[in-house]
Amino acid sequence: MSMPKFTDAQAVILYSGNHFAHNGVAPAIPQYGGITMEAQTAPETSADWSDITLLPLTPRTRHITWQFEY
Repeated sequence: MSMPKFTDAQAVILYSGNHFAHNGVAPAIPQYGGITMEAQTAPETSADWSDITLLPLTPRTRHITWQFEY
C-alpha cells in the first residue's frame, strides 16, 4: 500500500495518538490508537512564537489530496 499526497502547504505534520489513554478530550480512543497527518504552514524561522490570529470572515484556501493505493 502507498499513500501519495499532494498539497500546496509548506509542511505535512504527523501526530501520533500515543498520549491518548481513554481520558482527556478523546476518552474513546486508547493509547496508541491512531495517527493523523495535517498539511500546514511551516513555522517562521524567527524567535517570535506569538499567537497567530485568524480573523473572522477571512477566507483561507488550502489544496490537499490524499490518495490510497493498494
